[in-house]
Amino acid sequence: MVSLLHHRIRFTEQVDRALGDPDALRDGTHEAVAEEIRERRAVCIKKFRNKLPEATRKQQASMVTLFKEQLDVLADLAASQTPAVLWAGECRFYRVQNETAVVCRCGDLETPVGENFPGNDMLVVTSLTREFHRTYLKASCSAGQLLWVHGPAGTSKTETSLDTARMLGVGCNVIRCTGGLTPEAVAAVAQSDADPLDPVIFDEFQCLPPDTQEALVAAAGAQRFVVCSGDPNAPDATPMPATLAGRTVVSQAMTPPSLEPIAAMMLSTQGFEKCDALGIKTVAFFKACEDTCSKEPNYDIGLRTYKSATDVAGDAARAAG
Repeated sequence: MVSLLHHRIRFTEQVDRALGDPDALRDGTHEAVAEEIRERRAVCIKKFRNKLPEATRKQQASMVTLFKEQLDVLADLAASQTPAVLWAGECRFYRVQNETAVVCRCGDLETPVGENFPGNDMLVVTSLTREFHRTYLKASCSAGQLLWVHGPAGTSKTETSLDTARMLGVGCNVIRCTGGLTPEAVAAVAQSDADPLDPVIFDEFQCLPPDTQEALVAAAGAQRFVVCSGDPNAPDATPMPATLAGRTVVSQAMTPPSLEPIAAMMLSTQGFEKCDALGIKTVAFFKACEDTCSKEPNYDIGLRTYKSATDVAGDAARAAG
């Protein structure tokens, strides 16, 4: 969404300006920026107290997620002894070429930002997500590299890859590898009419035998960035080699996310301004239920349970006015 990009650029300008003064992050300047972002986030959250069109709901939810990410970055900068170094390792967005184009910078790396911004929901951003962004940019900006995103099921390997591509304004072609791929399917990758600069993601890559993995990556073409995601500990998983089809494999491990920020995000989209504190209490409540309830299938407490509970809470709050 273009509005997200606008706020990314604005945040970059604000932090750069604050870092121009060595004491700015400790003399209250950063708090003024944080307060402005908190206010914008609260405005977005309050909109969920009314029924919203689906496209508007997705946009506002993504804005809430972005503002929370920015608040987390500011908190980390304020706590750091070397804030400039920390900030250099974040994804920063700048207008260039007489403000007709946008680039994303991370460390010494720079990549152009495209114009493909679909209205998808944005995943909750954690410190691991921000680490992922750095690894993604390092691999995508370096010729001859492939990103291997690995971890157990439920760690949002492919979705985080998609979210990062969307952040950079580029399309993404996802190829599901479960069930194996025929030679014709491999050939179709090479013949795809997608922009050669758009990345391709091979989901559940560990399911393929080594020769098919090699052929698939080779078929993507030397110019296209390749992301492979999978669970290396899955049954009959093919190990990922250090190099594949002439590319160096860059590894990024994914772990199960903390539930607190996810619960907070669910509550924010129900219009609860104090969603962060309530998210912590919500997780504590359900963990207590898990500890005390008998181990019956109907007591399986997962994200669907959290979603149902927060939806009911939102309905009750709206009914109460």
